[in-house]
Amino acid sequence: MNPVFAQAPRSVWLIAVVVSAGLVAAVALFADLHTITALVAQVPWWLIALGTSALMLEGVCTALRIKLLSRAPPSFRDCLAVTAWWVLGLAILPARLGELAGIHMLRQRLSHTLGEALSSLAVQRLFDVAIMFVAGAVTVALQTQLVGRTEAIVFSAIAAVVATFALWNLTAVFGVLAQGLRPWRRRRGVRLILRTLLQARGAAKRVLTRGRLAAIGLVSVTKWCINLSAIALLILALLPALGALQRVSVAILYNLAAIVPLQTVGGVGIGEVSIAAGVAWYGHGAVIAASSALLLRVALTGAPILFWLIVVVVDWTVDSNDQPRRER
Repeated sequence: MNPVFAQAPRSVWLIAVVVSAGLVAAVALFADLHTITALVAQVPWWLIALGTSALMLEGVCTALRIKLLSRAPPSFRDCLAVTAWWVLGLAILPARLGELAGIHMLRQRLSHTLGEALSSLAVQRLFDVAIMFVAGAVTVALQTQLVGRTEAIVFSAIAAVVATFALWNLTAVFGVLAQGLRPWRRRRGVRLILRTLLQARGAAKRVLTRGRLAAIGLVSVTKWCINLSAIALLILALLPALGALQRVSVAILYNLAAIVPLQTVGGVGIGEVSIAAGVAWYGHGAVIAASSALLLRVALTGAPILFWLIVVVVDWTVDSNDQPRRER
């Protein structure tokens, strides 16, 4: 059991539960039980299964990215176990504490130092945010016709170069932060932070080579293509009238909403608001938007939990089968 799941302060839980409950209640005010029943009745369940499976496939890409970010490449099974606990934490813990669950698993399962885990987290989130903002900007540009396709491609290329430059200089960023703390290094808490930053700088220097950075970037783009396609499929199952680009736009809005520093439980509440707002923006009534948002939450929370369950069961089964062999 990951200790982060048991160590979240009660006050954090209380605030997150209240905020999530309030936002879900606000969306539920516009929902209608008859509409929800009608949406469920017309759902092609094969699309739900395909979208949920794709969301779990995204976890495989995340595990591959963790493997690429590790100093000595670990087994893929270990990377899957880390990913499973990480996504479970993000799905059910308040205030993004799932990131701490991921850092804990990197240290426990892959023997990362705290600095290496911090560097891995920083690189992953930099890629994620850059890809989401580029995808969002290009999608909006294509729909509003403010710019043509050529201009959108050029903008994407420029954004990719900027993101690559930021990642390439991540080592320098950690170094500058560490240098700024050196005058206070004799203080106990500062020593720990300074040591962590120096470890992160060393980890970034070892991992962020040109070839490795390109591979991590390719895996990250693939991961988000799968994520957006999966959510778009789930939206298609409920709202077939939405166009393909509109479904992708709602998926992007949902993911961008997760960046908002609002204290919720696993993004519950803010996710529903973002989906409902996106669907309503494209001409659906408040009742349809709210009802579909509540139904989508079930799939979007269920997929990471199912992924975690499958990985943990397989991991435990393999360990159980290996135990008699080790005893011989």
